[in-house]
Amino acid sequence: MTQLHKMPQQIQKKGGENAPSGDLIDLLFEDGELEATFNAACQQAALEEESRLVTITIPFEQIDPLAALELLGRKQDFQYFWEHPDEKLSIAAGHQIARIRSNHRDRFNLVKKQIQDWKSRTFSFSTLTHSLAGLHFLGGFSFQDQPQEHHWKAFGTALFVIPEWLVIRDGELSLFTLTVEVTPGNVAARYLDPVRDRLKTIMEQVRGFSRNECPQSGRSNTDHGFYTVRSSDYAEKAWKQAITQAKQRIHRDEFKKIVLAREVQLTFTRTPEATQMLNYLRNEYPTCYTFMIRVNDELIFLGSTPEKLVALRASFILTDGLAGTISRGKTASEDTILERQLLASDKDRSEHGFVVEAIEKRLRTLTHNLYHPPKPGIRKYPNVQHLYTPITASLNDDVSPLDIVEKLHPTPAVGGFPRELTVQHIQSLEQFDRGWYAGPVGWINTSGRGEFCVAIRSGILLNNQARFFAGCGIVADSDPQSEWEETNLKLIPMMSALKHA
Repeated sequence: MTQLHKMPQQIQKKGGENAPSGDLIDLLFEDGELEATFNAACQQAALEEESRLVTITIPFEQIDPLAALELLGRKQDFQYFWEHPDEKLSIAAGHQIARIRSNHRDRFNLVKKQIQDWKSRTFSFSTLTHSLAGLHFLGGFSFQDQPQEHHWKAFGTALFVIPEWLVIRDGELSLFTLTVEVTPGNVAARYLDPVRDRLKTIMEQVRGFSRNECPQSGRSNTDHGFYTVRSSDYAEKAWKQAITQAKQRIHRDEFKKIVLAREVQLTFTRTPEATQMLNYLRNEYPTCYTFMIRVNDELIFLGSTPEKLVALRASFILTDGLAGTISRGKTASEDTILERQLLASDKDRSEHGFVVEAIEKRLRTLTHNLYHPPKPGIRKYPNVQHLYTPITASLNDDVSPLDIVEKLHPTPAVGGFPRELTVQHIQSLEQFDRGWYAGPVGWINTSGRGEFCVAIRSGILLNNQARFFAGCGIVADSDPQSEWEETNLKLIPMMSALKHA
């Protein structure tokens, strides 16, 4: 059973809104409540002969979480980053305390059970009451539920990590959470001094770093050609043939819409800096979710996606219908003409309608008070604009947040319509392994907060290679050449980010 303790009033007043100093960190331990939390965890660990977790959440230095990741993260270890600049929410985390992983089909049930198990084994201490305090699970799921192989094997079909440290910036508030594993046979005194030292060390690292200690860029002013794109005329021809085959199946009424993606492979002469790619992506695409999951020093999945799968707020959820794409104009008037063209496009309105209809149908049995506007609007990004419909609903009482993720994935915007039919056709037409591309990536915590995006506009970095992905929706009147050009537009974010790495 999770227990929550709050810092005594006199310590809150001394701390104010800033991160605790060394003296205030000492006060955390002198009060006795944190020690009581460790005592309770140690007693249960001994009683059940099974480890327990203790989380400690405190206000933190006002620092960019991406900078915190560069300062505190270790490249050979787990790292995580998540940011939606327009929503003023940013998360950075590092070092694995515990891991939930599956490489089987029944991944959602396995993750739900193990999250519930870890929640029951966690004791939480916080100096403030906040829905982002305490234990977080960071990760996601592959697109298909088939066992993952080759370069995706370490991710599996599902992977969630409980990190040792977590920095969250929510608007003007910054939080830091440290998670400690308590093993059977130990007493509270065994943990208090190491935890105190760890908190002080982290505070000193964040407050005391100078320009000389900043992570150095790996590139020089003349380093513009450190990567090579492996492409050929055959790749374009094969992909257009796949679209033609998909349209033939649509005309035979096998399905109404299918989303096909393609893969671009690159090789490097040096390893790109992932955090520099993230910094470019979040600044260039502030209305997108910028994310990264580093499994180890060789394997990173990252991207900047415009598509929200679901945002979870206890009993309330938000999701989007996002489908139908056109480029941006070079002038304001050209941009407006393209916007009106998109709104008037039967092909794009049809594609978008499949998405909204499917989301509404899937949510109907799990929610109530479901609402969305009757007509789509436009959401603009630096290089493209999309048809967009926001959807809100209230969760039914007996529904788990991951039930919603499972029900919504994959949306017709990345799979097709009807879902069950199109998912079976995707891999045979694309002829490459999507892995986690277009899968649900995000986080969830013990307070019912969480958010998952659809991991499009993304790529995987592996040693001296990369694979970037982009796709588009195919309907009866799709034009293969136009769809090829659309995927080129959607590859721009990752290709541009690479030039800044």
